[in-house]
Amino acid sequence: MPDLSRPTFDHIERLAKKRKSRPVAVASAHDPEVLEAILDARKQYKIEAILFGDTEQMRLLAPDIETIKGITLVETADDEQSAALAVEACKDGSASILMKGNLPTSTFMRAVVNKETGLRQGKLLSHVMFYEVEAYGKLLGLTDGGLNTFPDRLAKIEILENALTLMKTFGYERINVSLIAGAEQINPKIMSTVDAAEISALDKWQTLDANVIGPVGLDLAVSVDAVKAKHYSGYGAGSADLLVVPTYEVGNGIGKTLTYFANAKSAGLVVGASVPIVLVSRADDSEAKRLSIALGLVAAGA
Repeated sequence: MPDLSRPTFDHIERLAKKRKSRPVAVASAHDPEVLEAILDARKQYKIEAILFGDTEQMRLLAPDIETIKGITLVETADDEQSAALAVEACKDGSASILMKGNLPTSTFMRAVVNKETGLRQGKLLSHVMFYEVEAYGKLLGLTDGGLNTFPDRLAKIEILENALTLMKTFGYERINVSLIAGAEQINPKIMSTVDAAEISALDKWQTLDANVIGPVGLDLAVSVDAVKAKHYSGYGAGSADLLVVPTYEVGNGIGKTLTYFANAKSAGLVVGASVPIVLVSRADDSEAKRLSIALGLVAAGA
């Protein structure tokens, strides 16, 4: 059954429609799913867009795109220039949201983290994905399955803080967080369990309105039945709003499983930069990209 006390993608889209129009800068926008997402977001959320990339290809993919008010096409020589100019547009205030188009994540992020021209502001950048699985009944956040590969304990704390800050903009109040490991037992030879135990014990989570438990396996994070069967006690166990994974491989695996086996809707952002950054896989469909723009609009307007 849906948890009506928690935000859904429909809720987030309603918030996005209430936000004022904000320009989105898209690096290497010459992609059918990206262009479809931009055009849908223009209709639904009244965004503006600056599209960097192969403009001839954009016109072939969306013949009427240049006739749409609020959308600007900018020709670039290659992916590197597209990324650099899209970041520059956010840096100088021409755009309020940055979006990855049809280019490698490594190329895109190099422009974002460039020390002289990028968008860093002293915080760790981290990636947060949200999945809507019908059987679960509410959004499930996951961090970080796309940016920080093997974070240490301090990085995991920052990753969690970034995600909580983002989720507050969507209307969450008390957030159930599970620090994922292979099992709930603390094993000094398995650093993910040690990190999770120390992180979950920090007093700071109370001031951030979060119930943080861990280490826990995925079953104890999302299944009330598993919690009962294992006699596990922990506030929010079996009903996680957010999963914090020990490595990006774990997060990537959970996320792709939800997408390809559970047909989950998904959307994601990079947070911690001076603007929200829409970053989803090139394989994701236009709906995932449009929903990610909605996340970015809500975050940018918070």
